[in-house]
Amino acid sequence: MGMKNYPLKFKAEAVALHASRPEATIRSVAADPGINPETLRSNTKYIGDITHLPILGRTSLKPSVQQERAGT
Repeated sequence: MGMKNYPLKFKAEAVALHASRPEATIRSVAADPGINPETLRSNTKYIGDITHLPILGRTSLKPSVQQERAGT
């Protein structure tokens, strides 16, 4: 099976779900949308602080992601 490319909004929503359930394991949260736990783990590291995610109507990504998108 090949790699799946999820849209950024889907990734952000999965990370937001994880952030909203701090007592839950990544494995149990990943089961809800049917994604691999390692995918959710890497998306959480990439996206960072979900409380500031623009795709969900918030203000900014963590600085390293902003720099990556800006090409710096």
